[in-house]
Amino acid sequence: MQLNEYQQKTSETAIYPNVETDVNELTDDLFKSFGRMVSDMSIISNAVKKTIRDDNCKVSEKRLDDMNKGLNQLVLEMIRMRSIMEYPPNNEDDPMVPYSGEKIARLYTSTGIIDEGLEYFEKCNAINGNETEKELHAIEDELGDALWYVNQAATSTYADMEKIANRNLAKLNKRKEDGVLGGDGDER
Repeated sequence: MQLNEYQQKTSETAIYPNVETDVNELTDDLFKSFGRMVSDMSIISNAVKKTIRDDNCKVSEKRLDDMNKGLNQLVLEMIRMRSIMEYPPNNEDDPMVPYSGEKIARLYTSTGIIDEGLEYFEKCNAINGNETEKELHAIEDELGDALWYVNQAATSTYADMEKIANRNLAKLNKRKEDGVLGGDGDER
């Protein structure tokens, strides 16, 4: 099956509302707080990725510092979010914040990608060497779930999956030619 065909078929299974709606200020604050926590988690996961990719799986002082920075920021944001949840403002008086259908779809699909990525990580991390066929199928299932969310994210941004795949491959080939497959930054 081609990626475009898969994208079309998966769009028939979308279960999130793609309608404009208003959310209360509490919901908006929680969405924004979660976004900051994801950014903090990204600092940590990026340091782990670089330890594997660039440092031959040996944790350096710099990577530890990066992980600590991300963890400290994450903990502070978790405390902030907990405070919002424990002491919410009176929702009846909250001003409403407009959210487009596209924004709702993108929030839903991005959190789904994060969730499925974490489930994939958990399955991989649980394997200690010679994986069983059952374990491999569980990993494939998580990758399939992540692929569904990536397809839905592409659909919510009116993007074509084959174009995305080809563009990504061209970007990676250019980075390889330039000797910058590792490193930082989108534009290297």
